[in-house]
Amino acid sequence: MSAPHVSGAWAILKSKMPSASVDNILNALQTTGVTVNDTRSGGSVTGMKRIQIDAALNAPSAWIYLPLVMKDFGGLVPTPTPTALPGCGLVNCDFESGPTGWVEYSLQGWPLILEAGDLPIPPHGGNWATWLGGDHDEISYILQQVQVPVGSPYFAYWHWIESEDLCGYDFGGVMVNSTVVDSYDLCSSTDTGGWVHHVVNLSAYAGQTVDVQIRVETDSSFYSSVYVDDVAFQSSPTPITSMPPILTSVEYREKSTFVSPLDIDGLSTEQRRVFPH
Repeated sequence: MSAPHVSGAWAILKSKMPSASVDNILNALQTTGVTVNDTRSGGSVTGMKRIQIDAALNAPSAWIYLPLVMKDFGGLVPTPTPTALPGCGLVNCDFESGPTGWVEYSLQGWPLILEAGDLPIPPHGGNWATWLGGDHDEISYILQQVQVPVGSPYFAYWHWIESEDLCGYDFGGVMVNSTVVDSYDLCSSTDTGGWVHHVVNLSAYAGQTVDVQIRVETDSSFYSSVYVDDVAFQSSPTPITSMPPILTSVEYREKSTFVSPLDIDGLSTEQRRVFPH
């Protein structure tokens, strides 16, 4: 992939689709290229691909997900429906496939599902996690349509709360469809100091297909963040206990220090707040 024209094509795709992963771009270039065979006497090159940048931009493998909108850049081939992973009951429950299977929304236009290099804390597992909040006047969430398992109706995830605010102003929680089923303050007294397992009872929705979202809302002062990783349905209401690391000091990280906002011009936005303020 070191040839100048390949590097240039890579740069064009990455500039048009900054959230696309390395595998997304590579697959788009490989699957949309024109096959070239050397038909000369003694020719030995067969099955090689000549890059088509316009086709690569329209490739389903290069599609990206933006707040509330899934855009295919004009592609005609539908994306196969992702399937839930056995053992967790959701698609891409550990975020190791990037945003696949999840709808991301940020009022301020931030990407939410991030690689470790764009996060201020280490993921709970693997190389990806979600960063909600981290900005003023923010509404951010990740959402997935799921069928709540009858035998495992407890919605669990690992979160790391980090806030410099007073209680009563910034909030996190879980929604099912349009109903808040769980909420908690984000403030200095609720800082977790590390990854903590959080469990929400969704027994009332067992067997139903619903939209489940993990959500954060912040006000205009002080920073609050919730990092999320390893989401799963489980049969027990009991969270996994672990000893958070003891920190001598806590940093309250602003998202603009680590990542750049997405271009969300022209997309619909949600400004409705659901938690009490």
